[in-house]
Order: sequence, then structure tokens, then C-alpha cells
Amino acid sequence: MNLDDYFTRNWQLGKSLMHSLREYGIQMLGDAIPLVSDKKCLDIALLFYSHSPLLSQDHQGILNFYNPAAQKVFGYTPEEAIGMPSAELVPHWLIPGRAEKFKHILEDRVSAVVPREERVTKGGKIVNIWAIVFPYTLEERPSIAARVELLDGKPINPVMIH
Repeated sequence: MNLDDYFTRNWQLGKSLMHSLREYGIQMLGDAIPLVSDKKCLDIALLFYSHSPLLSQDHQGILNFYNPAAQKVFGYTPEEAIGMPSAELVPHWLIPGRAEKFKHILEDRVSAVVPREERVTKGGKIVNIWAIVFPYTLEERPSIAARVELLDGKPINPVMIH
């Protein structure tokens, strides 16, 4: 994946995600400001290089953002994950209730903490995650994003990117 091209094509996605993260008070880990050729791409580059796993889907349920930190949780590289249905990360027994959860988040414009839920990795392994699921809008279409962590017994202590 050519990151300069991805950042240039998706700078509005980065701006929208960053706005929603701030609006809902969701913290992300990061320790460096990436160099970008175009200043408008800074938000998406910051999110991409964050140490906090972040993914988002478009209004049709297709992953349109997935940073390298998410690979530690799900096993897919960004190149593999971007463009795949987000439902592929969800065990089949959880898919029926998923639409109702998303409907509530989108209609009420609220974030939701998921303290523990199962997900499927690239290798088919079931893992437990913690997540903050939140709405964002891109091109006037509301959709869903999530800041996630793999639950492995370690406390979650995020730090805000400014």
C-alpha cells in the first residue's frame, strides 16, 4: 500500500475520525508526529501511526480505515483489511445483534463502551476485545468506528494525541 496515496485519498476520513474521537473523548496512544507531504493529511497519518488499534467502516460495512496497531488484535495487515467487510471480524453468533447496536449508536449519536466481546482473527482464532464504538460522518453518511484493545490481562491506559 502506498501510504502517501492512501493519506491523500482519505484525508477527509482522517479529519472526520479525529473530530469524532475528540467529540467523544476517546483517547489514542501516540508518540510521534509523522511527516506528510500535504498538511491536510496529518490527521489520518496520526491515526494510522497511532499505537492504539483503530478501525472504521463505511456506510456499507466495508473497512475503510485500519491501522497497523489493529494487526496486533486481528492479524490482518492494513493492506488486507481495508476493503473487506467488517463483519468478517465478528463471530457468526454475534452478527444478529450487531445491527441493532450500530443503529442505536448512529441514531442517538453516542459512543458505547464494549467491555468484553469476542472477535475473529485472521487465523480464525476467537479473541476477546475491549472497544469504544463511536459514530462518525463522511460525505454526509453516518458510520461506525472503534478504538479497540486486545484483552490480555493488562490494564488499558490510553493517552490522548493532541
